[in-house]
Amino acid sequence: MDKHPRSVPIAEQLDARELMGFLRDAITLLSDRHRMVIVGYFLEGRSMTELGQLMGITQSRASQIKEEAIASIRSAIAAQYRDEAQLPGSLKDRRMAAFNEAVGKASSWKERLEDRPLADVGSAPGPLGPSSAVDVAD
Repeated sequence: MDKHPRSVPIAEQLDARELMGFLRDAITLLSDRHRMVIVGYFLEGRSMTELGQLMGITQSRASQIKEEAIASIRSAIAAQYRDEAQLPGSLKDRRMAAFNEAVGKASSWKERLEDRPLADVGSAPGPLGPSSAVDVAD
């Protein structure tokens, strides 16, 4: 069943917009490599083989980068909805905690509620502009 925006309760609309805002922020804050793969694969419809060739890496490595980026995005979004902070232990945990915090601070709640497309996060391949990325890879 296709929901018309007017038939969706306002609270659900706001929740969806906030989630999209966190997603935009998380993608924007990924390292250039991670962002190139996410944008190229999910927003531009490129194959892992094509992305690997464009980046000078194997298709397998491009897939690994995609999975790392997805894990980072999921963690960052989940952290925004947790009531308590998780104490980082390892270097990887500390990097992930820094990324999660950066996503939470990347925009105000008002900015997150703006109805903007994900396409605003950049494109792949090539320079994606100035990066404020937080490195989450080992």
